[in-house]
Amino acid sequence: MELIQQYFEHGQIVRLGKRVVLGYESLKTLFEADELVDDNVMNAFMTILEWIHGHIFTVNAASFPNLPFLFVDEAKNLEKATLIFIPICEDNHWTLAVAEKNSQSITHYDSLPNSARTRRRMKVARIMIRSLVRQLIDYGICRTSWISAYCATIKYKRFECSSQFDTTSCGVIVMNIAKMISEHAHLRDCHFSTSPSSIKFLRLKFTDDILRIALPKEDSV
Repeated sequence: MELIQQYFEHGQIVRLGKRVVLGYESLKTLFEADELVDDNVMNAFMTILEWIHGHIFTVNAASFPNLPFLFVDEAKNLEKATLIFIPICEDNHWTLAVAEKNSQSITHYDSLPNSARTRRRMKVARIMIRSLVRQLIDYGICRTSWISAYCATIKYKRFECSSQFDTTSCGVIVMNIAKMISEHAHLRDCHFSTSPSSIKFLRLKFTDDILRIALPKEDSV
């Protein structure tokens, strides 16, 4: 981690796409224990998943509770997507909603499930999906696409995922769930070890994943 600190010591930042700007203070929320992953880290990781897996679109985490705004090229990518990831952070707790084309459903993953909170976050996901559809129509990209039709018939459900045993690992768990689903599109229940040692491993691995792609090769740490 000293090498990472040395790279960022003069205020350097890394950029991924149009939206993501990542500095040391943000990255520290990922690789340090007992830190809640911040919006910039979540967006960086989700952006990388989009680049690796072309069938995914991710709603910008920083847009919540505001509605997401799409650039034209993002709207085109959304129209092509078969999976939409909606990371939601509410009351310092990350959850993930996944909209899927084939099943016309939104699945909610929560490492601290609570019926009232889950219903509220599912409502947020529905509002975000409808906002995205309106923007696609405004751009003239789609009027009868699967996403537009989807809003009338959408089903909401919750699949099982691993539980957290602390107050801060929810973001790392969401990132790993998104990675698992992006690699296995038909995956439903997402179970993996969330022991302290496993969460530490994921934090360091995801830090390495982000830096390997975000940094110029000659600056890799």
